Amino acid sequence: METTFKTRLEKGATATTTTAQVDWSGVSTEEVQGLAMRTIIIMMQAIYRTAGKVPSEDTIKVANILKRERTGVKLDTPEARAAAFTRLTAKMTPAELAQLANQLRGSVK
Repeated sequence: METTFKTRLEKGATATTTTAQVDWSGVSTEEVQGLAMRTIIIMMQAIYRTAGKVPSEDTIKVANILKRERTGVKLDTPEARAAAFTRLTAKMTPAELAQLANQLRGSVK
C-alpha cells in the first residue's frame, strides 16, 4: 500500500514530502487493531480535553472516527462551547472584545 505524508524537522521548517510503500505482510488483524487502538486513545484524549470534560466511561464507534473531518471530531457540549469561547476571548485585544460585546448586544433583542 502506498501513502504520502509531509514531515518538518522542526517548527517553521519546510516540509519534505515522503512517498512510502507500507508492507502489511506478516501482520495479523489483531496487531493492526492494537496499533489503531493507540491512535484512537490519543485522539479521544484530545477530544475530551477540547470538550473540557472527561467521561469515566465511553463507547467509541470507530466508523464515526473514520468519517471525521480533518480538523477532528468535536463533542458539541455546553462545556466545550464555553471552553472554546474562553480560549478565544483570552487571545483577543480589548478593542476586539469591545467589538464582540457590541455585536452580541445587537444580536440579543
